[in-house]
Amino acid sequence: MVSDVLEPLGSSPRGHRLHRHTRLPEPPANDTSNGTDTAKRVLLIEDDPDHAFLIRRYLISAFNNLDVVHASCLSDALKALHDECSVIVADMGLPDTRGMETVEMLHRAAPETPIVILSSNPSEETALEAVQSGAQDYLPKSELSAHTLRRSIRYALERQHIKKKLSKLAHYDTLTNLVNRSMFHESLSQAVRRSKRVPGYLALMFVDLDCFKEVNDSFGHGVGDRLLVEVARRLEASTRESDIVARLGGDEFAILLESVADYKEVTRIADRVLRNINAPINIASHPLDVRASIGITVADHGIDHTEKVIQRADAAMYQAKAAGRNQYCFFDKHLHKQQRARRRSERALRIAVEQEAFELHYQPQYSLRDGRIMGIEALLRWRRPDGGLVTPREFIHILEEDRLIGDVGRWMFSEACQAIKRWRELGPGVRIAVNISPVQFEDRSFVKGLMDICEKYAVEPSQLQLELTEDALMADIDQAKRAVYELTLLGFTLAIDDFGTGYSSLAYLRQFAVHTLKIDRAFVSGLPGEKVDEPIVTAIVALGACLGCAIVAEGVETQEHETVLKHLGCDAAQGYFYSPPLSEADLRALLAGRFSQN
Repeated sequence: MVSDVLEPLGSSPRGHRLHRHTRLPEPPANDTSNGTDTAKRVLLIEDDPDHAFLIRRYLISAFNNLDVVHASCLSDALKALHDECSVIVADMGLPDTRGMETVEMLHRAAPETPIVILSSNPSEETALEAVQSGAQDYLPKSELSAHTLRRSIRYALERQHIKKKLSKLAHYDTLTNLVNRSMFHESLSQAVRRSKRVPGYLALMFVDLDCFKEVNDSFGHGVGDRLLVEVARRLEASTRESDIVARLGGDEFAILLESVADYKEVTRIADRVLRNINAPINIASHPLDVRASIGITVADHGIDHTEKVIQRADAAMYQAKAAGRNQYCFFDKHLHKQQRARRRSERALRIAVEQEAFELHYQPQYSLRDGRIMGIEALLRWRRPDGGLVTPREFIHILEEDRLIGDVGRWMFSEACQAIKRWRELGPGVRIAVNISPVQFEDRSFVKGLMDICEKYAVEPSQLQLELTEDALMADIDQAKRAVYELTLLGFTLAIDDFGTGYSSLAYLRQFAVHTLKIDRAFVSGLPGEKVDEPIVTAIVALGACLGCAIVAEGVETQEHETVLKHLGCDAAQGYFYSPPLSEADLRALLAGRFSQN
């Protein structure tokens, strides 16, 4: 007989009463049903006093140092749930609720607490329905014993543990332990709904590391993962306890701020985040210089679309990157409109690269001494789906920034070589000038790629001139010297495009075998009359003469331009005064006429 029960349940009348039982002495050592499970406090819900007394005995004999709280109805049980318990053991039939309603109400009140349902109904259908309603296990009273009750509780605890682990996997990032993308979207949706009725503003920050790819490439993914964990820790340390920090994937993070007073408070947090990210980090003896671009949007009270909040924070982050990185930017509608147009162009250009939706147009270069065609510049055009032609000024920077220029450059060089083959029948070969992007030129396989194309189409390198800007040559001068040496050795000639707008230094010109200097159209357009332009053109012509370089003027549009350039000693010119860029068919007609005259 147990002696330390607060109220003898066997003699208690049925009623809505809550009883606490103190811990009872441990069962004898030879009781093999005893265990060391994690159940420490059980809420027993049973309206039959005799059953309650028996079940309590089974519980005490099954678990060490167990605290049992008894409630004889659901309403009293719900009050008892204010104190945490390890598991709920409940009869399905109670005075104030019946059947699955009991399970559902307990699960709603304590979704994290495992539930074992006891019932006089042994059917498997009822057991399955109870589990589907929120219970972790179901035990018919006809099978009730200390052993079966202990087993059911252990199963319930284990299932709840597995459920929690699965929930964590579904809602938390396994590497950083931050909220993951799925949970973040759910939290943001709730925050947007709350923002309509709570004071303050809702703010969202998108944080993207500027250096992560370099860290992975240089030190390996192990160091990269440890960097992400450290960044996650610093983000949490930079924010308020109420804020949600999430990892969206890769090196992208988000910070959700609710009830912020004003922009100043958001700015203070953003300053702290950036400062903490920039603080020195040393991982595996590698000092890392970590930088981040942060996009911020502060939502007004009328906003009701989570996607709009996300889009604005994302747009602001790209604004921060475009502005130079390692800074934060608040969402700007005007810049966002520009970015949307930019992204549309990016998507269209990717498709254009896949479909080779480009054309070459050709502009002749005329000798200012005898009027013959000295060369032809191949000019890239993008044929849009609507049929419109787009000049490189509008899209070449996108190709370079998105690293698509390599594919387009190879296509362009191949087309130029094929054009040379097709024009052989027209007469003496004419040299074609092809523009080379700095991004192409810095590729170590660039020279080999050109030679492979020349060999494929049986074109001599001497029939091609490569136009490079001064910036391309000066980006990595040692690499440039090696590449130029190889190119000239193979027979290619080199032209400096837009000369006068970059370094224009004798020091670097001396190091390269330059064949042609091309005067930028900006200096030609002011001739005659502009006091500054004519001396500059004079100096470039004189410089070319000293170095043995041919001088070609771009953007010649009037007779006056031609007259001045002839007077100054310029060798050749191109521009609308002579001919606009022509399709291949029009150029063939022009060349055929020229060669027939000769």
